[in-house]
Amino acid sequence: MHHKLFVNLLLILAFTIHSPAMAAKVTLSRVDRPDGLYVGNQRLVVTQGTAFFLYTMPEYGFIGKFGRKGEGPGEFRGRIDHVSFKNDEIIAGSRRKVIFYATDGEYRREFMAPSRYGSRYTLLGEGFVGTGLAFDQKRMYQTISIYDQRLNEVKQIYRTRSPLQRSGNIKIFHAAFDFTVCRDRVFVTGGEDFHIQVFNRNGEPLSAITREYDRIDITTEQKEEVLDYFRTLPETRSRFDEIRQRLDIPSRFPAIRFVYSDDRLVYVQTYTRKAGKTEFFIYDYQGTFQKRVFLPVVEKNPIETNPIALRNNRMYQLVETPDEEWELRITDL
Repeated sequence: MHHKLFVNLLLILAFTIHSPAMAAKVTLSRVDRPDGLYVGNQRLVVTQGTAFFLYTMPEYGFIGKFGRKGEGPGEFRGRIDHVSFKNDEIIAGSRRKVIFYATDGEYRREFMAPSRYGSRYTLLGEGFVGTGLAFDQKRMYQTISIYDQRLNEVKQIYRTRSPLQRSGNIKIFHAAFDFTVCRDRVFVTGGEDFHIQVFNRNGEPLSAITREYDRIDITTEQKEEVLDYFRTLPETRSRFDEIRQRLDIPSRFPAIRFVYSDDRLVYVQTYTRKAGKTEFFIYDYQGTFQKRVFLPVVEKNPIETNPIALRNNRMYQLVETPDEEWELRITDL
């Protein structure tokens, strides 16, 4: 092969399929049952139900634990489902509520949403974008809407039938439903194919991100792992026979699993795994493809991954050690 052609080929491969390197491992104190991980410029937040643990960046020093379950000021009715960072504030979103904190965890203010179904409020400009539910002829739909500063719904931008209906099957691994915010744009995925609709801060559709993608088959072994999970899960094992009859597992995974973002990039996670690593496609803010990488994502169970966050070309993930401590693993992309 001609030397120049060979060098160009190596450059192309390095740009499209990159092997990440582990940068660090840090044991986080106090955490015992984390369900969310969020990384800002100077702070790292681990959520656990209706509370969050706050750490410094990049030293990972523990600042304190904040939030609790309840109906009053500084309390959350349901689990914290998103955390946003803006200047000198941390904004924690939960069902029907957002609470604003200083970067040291001091409570500042909060807003309660009029809709009892609103959740996952994510900062978008001066307002928010979040999820909700809608009902029509006994069918339930998942929605994504733009909200103002006080969580009043301004515009619904996406709607899809919920996999959890009042009666019928419980769908596992069906069409993806996820969104993320990068700068002043909202990136939404809700279908089985590789398609991400992009909206501006006013909820107006922009060009979509699409690519040809061969969806992978769900193996018999993977289906059995799902059944074993529900069979042994304390919350479902007493009703396993009933749940098993309602489980609907498709023949193939959707193309997209989750979407993440930081201030510059959008990270698209798929179900494809090779050598114990998970595939990600990375795009810039305008939807231009940057590179494809495989990252060492650790699965929590056959359905969920352990909490991860992606920021500034790094993946952060919480993994439980054999000593029942929680280790923050940092991987360079």
